[in-house]
Amino acid sequence: MPEEVINKSSQPSINVKKVLTLVLGAMDKLYWYGGYKNPPLAVTDFSSGGVRKFLIEKQVSIKGLYVFIKPSAQFRYQNMVHILDEMVIAGITRYSMVEATKEDAKLIKDLNVISEVILP
Repeated sequence: MPEEVINKSSQPSINVKKVLTLVLGAMDKLYWYGGYKNPPLAVTDFSSGGVRKFLIEKQVSIKGLYVFIKPSAQFRYQNMVHILDEMVIAGITRYSMVEATKEDAKLIKDLNVISEVILP
């Protein structure tokens, strides 16, 4: 059981420029965005040329990177294990598993609607 935080003001703050959010989606899709205010959402997959390359690039370019991993309601357990493996491979040591929010679901829905219009 995690310890109860008594003084929340003593919690370290995280610079918004160093935050990366990964949302584990349906059909082996991985949605991501940087920061947490009006983020543009992008999508990749779990291939070594997809998420692995992306995470390594982010780890190199953002000193002190912190990653939030958010499994959506449609994620596969296998993908959660896979993303944790990719964090180790990329050398990312600062990350947390947190619940996906309604805002995350809306971003994904909006991106998928745009994709459906663009793709034949």
